[in-house]
Amino acid sequence: MASASSSSAKLLYGDSKARINQRVRYTIDGIGSLSRNLVRSSKSSETLMQSAKLTSQQEHILEAADLSLRKMQVLVTHLGYQLESIESNAKAFADVREQFQGLQD
Repeated sequence: MASASSSSAKLLYGDSKARINQRVRYTIDGIGSLSRNLVRSSKSSETLMQSAKLTSQQEHILEAADLSLRKMQVLVTHLGYQLESIESNAKAFADVREQFQGLQD
């Protein structure tokens, strides 16, 4: 009986050892997978940082373009006023010219 319990203990020990080895293997595989994911996420983080920097640079450019467009709109408005004034003065000049020619006749 001692040999039966001894062989049974050896089987249990061998079985336990195999399960422990398998769990160690799974754990090592899990650590490897975790490490790969960490490396990927750090690269993703770098990509996100680059995207954020580019977006902030583009935002500044868009704000400058918007300001330039507003200034151009003001210039267009003022040029419109000047055109109206020139047209009004040209009409007045034509009227004065007609009156002057009428006086000469």
